[in-house]
Formats: sequence, C-alpha cells, structure tokens
Amino acid sequence: MSSAATVTDLGEQGVIDLLAHYCPTTGEGGVLGMGDDAAVVAGGGWVVTTDMVVESTHFDWRYSSPADVGHKALAVNLSDVAAMGATPGPFFLTLGLPAGAAVAALEGFAAALGALAAASGAWLAGGDTVASPAGWVVSICLLGRPVGEPVQRAGARIGDSLWVSGTLGGAAGGLRWLAEGGSPEGQAGLVARHRRPAARLALGAWLAREGRVSAMLDLSDGLATDGPRLAAASGVGLAIDLDTLPVDPMLEPLFGSSAALGLALTGGEDFELLFTVPPTARPWLAAAPTPVSCIGRVTAAGVVWTAGGRPVAAPTPVDHHFPRRSRHE
Repeated sequence: MSSAATVTDLGEQGVIDLLAHYCPTTGEGGVLGMGDDAAVVAGGGWVVTTDMVVESTHFDWRYSSPADVGHKALAVNLSDVAAMGATPGPFFLTLGLPAGAAVAALEGFAAALGALAAASGAWLAGGDTVASPAGWVVSICLLGRPVGEPVQRAGARIGDSLWVSGTLGGAAGGLRWLAEGGSPEGQAGLVARHRRPAARLALGAWLAREGRVSAMLDLSDGLATDGPRLAAASGVGLAIDLDTLPVDPMLEPLFGSSAALGLALTGGEDFELLFTVPPTARPWLAAAPTPVSCIGRVTAAGVVWTAGGRPVAAPTPVDHHFPRRSRHE
C-alpha cells in the first residue's frame, strides 16, 4: 500500500491486522488473545474486553442524551462478555471530556452507567480521565467470569446449524428514523434499540452453561460483516438463508422490504448473538431465555447467501469504524 494511504483505505480489520503484525500477540500466563470478542486469561478464569464509544462516530447529541451514552458505553462491552459465555465483573473507565462539558451532562452519563452496571453485576474498579480537545471519548475495559468453558469464534464444525438471537436491524432503523426527522416517541422501540442496546447476558451464559454451542460472537457490525468473521475464525464456510432472517418487524412498514433487509444485514449495533450448535440441538434451543432463529448452516468453505432457495449476491459489508462515506450520524 502506498505511503499516502490512510486508515480509511485499511478499514477496521486492516487496522487490527497492522497492529497485530507489529505487536506481540501471545505471552506467558495462559492468555488467549486477539481474534475473539474478549481475551481469555489465566486458564479461563477471566475474559477481558475493551470497547470505545466516540462522539460523532457512535453517537450524536442530536439523537442521544448523556444518559444514553453512559448506558451504551457499558452495554457494548457487556455484549462482548455475553458472546464469550461469561458474566460481568469489574470494569475500568477511561473518559475524555471537553473542557466545557456540563456537570449535569456528566451526572446523567454516570447515573445511567451506574444503573446498568448494578443491573448486570458489573462494578467500577478504576480508570482515568483526561481533557479531550474535541468531543467525548469513552473507553471501558470489562472483565468477566466464564460460566463454563469460554466460547470462542473458532469452534464451528461442518454440519452445525447457524442461529441468531432476537431481531436484526432495529438499532440502525432507530438511527435512520431519527436522522430523517422522526420523533423519538413515534418509534420508541426502534429508537431505544439505537440509544440503549441490550446485551444478551442471560442467553450467552445459558448457552455456555449447557455446553452445546460450538462458536459464538456478537453482531456489532452487522451480519454481512460478522457472519464471515465467524466463518474465517473457524476455518469453515456458511450457507445463510435470507428468507429466515428475523428482521425487526417495524422496519418494513417504515422503510420498505429492501431497505429493511439491508438494515438487518449491514446496519450494525444490534448486539444479538450469532452462534453455531449441532443440528440435534434444535429441540433444546426451544428453552432458550431469548427467542432464537435458525438462519443457516456451517459448510466446508465460502459464505453463500440464498433467497427463494437460490444463491444471491453477497451483501456488501459496511465499515462503521473507518467509513468511506459518512453515516446518518
């Protein structure tokens, strides 16, 4: 790549790959590091994850309150812990604030952060604060305790079935609704999915405890991006049936069927769990604490998308971290 290239040319995965090329990624102490939603430390005793929420990239004050940001900053980390089949523990908060940030805004942020921490079993153990020359920057490092063996992305086996929790596209639909001038009250459910996502902690722990799930990750960047990630980590392929996707039912009446499917595939920030299990596990999944849908199967190689029983063009993934064009936010 030329010396004039930018991080936008690399994209998120390219940036991660560059860092991994230059930095040691293994060490002593039984650490299983890069490549999953969280690292596994000391023989599986802890999983560790970190996520960042940045003003103008992950939130916009036109659409979100400080309380929304406090909730979201922890929720995205909780989702990573859920994807590893773990329960949350201590977290460390690094907070960059503009010098003119209002104390009332900080209080709203802290109250919502604390409320979600208390509800989920997480607690603040330390961190750092610094003046930010631009907008708010929130980074959280969260530790979790696996309830069984930590669930990785790398365990899917040929013949397994592919499942996803909840519905897809709601968070992106809520953002689009607001960006197009809709009132928060007009689509409260979609707006809440954008502003205050919910991590599937109960489902992740249940799947890990039962010991039948072979691979799992959370859908932070959309199925079009995260599905191939799971396949690549496991060294397998996927066959995904678009007709079976649990698209959020509020999307089609608002935006049409084509746009609804696009939001479900590429919108991101749904934080649902994508996982694989043996095909014999279907009856067992009827008891899952969250509704789940079978959307495909694990194959030997390649990611194939079908509709109406026929292969269709693969959806184009969207890089939400280093986008080539601006999002609604």
